[in-house]
Amino acid sequence: MSLREKKKQATRETILTCSRKLFFENGYADTSIEMIADCSQVAVGTIYNYFKSKAEIITAINSKDTDTIMIQFTDEELQNSSVEEIVWAVLESSLAHLEQYPRELIRELFATSVGSNRSELAQGLTSQDERFIRYFTELLDRLRQAGKLKAETDSATVAFAIYSLVFGGLVWFLADERFDVEQSRILIASMVGQFCRGILPEGSF
Repeated sequence: MSLREKKKQATRETILTCSRKLFFENGYADTSIEMIADCSQVAVGTIYNYFKSKAEIITAINSKDTDTIMIQFTDEELQNSSVEEIVWAVLESSLAHLEQYPRELIRELFATSVGSNRSELAQGLTSQDERFIRYFTELLDRLRQAGKLKAETDSATVAFAIYSLVFGGLVWFLADERFDVEQSRILIASMVGQFCRGILPEGSF
């Protein structure tokens, strides 16, 4: 990588770091490109050289988080762990990242996405959910091929079902202030545990 490319990469990372800080402190709507530029110590025009919009910035932040939670398991790890352990390791990683986000920011992003499913923000965040589901599908395929799941298991459907269980736990977390992250974790773990036992071949639990 040339010195110029390294500088561009460093500037991009600075923009993302400052944006994350401002989104977490002020929310999505109340964070402007001007605020991001000021925090990043660059001109507003420079921000647009890297990102075409605020929606693209937060999608890039979400994409980095998605990269982190998509654990890459070796064949040996898949063989030596239970299906529930593998699935929960990924979901625990997801919840650990979710815990970093202020509840109000999650609500705001959720409401914006659901309220306007054609918006750039909605499409950007949905694309990351789709990436995660594809990753989970491939992971379940490997588990099925290793004989850890019933042969007839439809990996894509199961991946979406597990995602939906987590999504349900998240909705409850957002709707009820009394429902904290730890309670969400317990609820999701219970639901996923029950679900996983239903896709295991006989004699494996």
